[in-house]
Amino acid sequence: MRITSSVYLAVNIFVVLFGLSCFIWGFYLVKEGYRIKDTFQTATGTIYNVIIKHDYSTEIANTQEYLQIEFPLSNGKKIRFTNDYSQENKKYKIGDNIPVYYNPEKPENAYVADYRFLFVPGGILLFLGGALMIFAGQLIVKFFFRKKTIDKLKQTGIKIQAPFMEAKEDFETTIMEKHPVVIRVEMEDGSSLFSDKIWNFNPEAIKPGHMIDIYFDPINKKDYYIDLEFLQNK
Repeated sequence: MRITSSVYLAVNIFVVLFGLSCFIWGFYLVKEGYRIKDTFQTATGTIYNVIIKHDYSTEIANTQEYLQIEFPLSNGKKIRFTNDYSQENKKYKIGDNIPVYYNPEKPENAYVADYRFLFVPGGILLFLGGALMIFAGQLIVKFFFRKKTIDKLKQTGIKIQAPFMEAKEDFETTIMEKHPVVIRVEMEDGSSLFSDKIWNFNPEAIKPGHMIDIYFDPINKKDYYIDLEFLQNK
């Protein structure tokens, strides 16, 4: 179903921007992971404690585990740090040995030397951000292509009129718990045509039998536009 609503465009632009921010964040995390891997020194740490925090922000409470790790420097000094939360933390227990990367200039700046800790979060964000940008981006392209097609139909298409029959909500599309509406008109031969999706429809603005302008492509009759712009002012 075709959509030419400004609400639809605004939502997809937001999704693209959100995807872009995820992609940039993911790129930064992956780049930071490589920087840590290439410039930090390695040591063997021991898990001396596991901090368990409860998250009640969702309907089903879940726990988040943070590893507290101790490792020795070459001079014998012992450094302690708390690893960031990760699903992988659940695989470890107190007393386990684990490789770590640490900044030789500031040893407290340390990370678990595991690709799952260094690269998985950034990789997930890269994938998620890229997928969102591609998905919403192609919808934006379709939006503007449809607008261009409508302008052409209104300039060169064959104009007829058909009576409005009904308006139906499209429950497959939801934005902020609202659904767009599709208008059905009936042709002289009894067949039905359906409009592009429209938002903020006022059922009092149009009654059954109201004649609506329709523009057809003179070559391809399957390409048409039901003109509902008059509803925007009601």
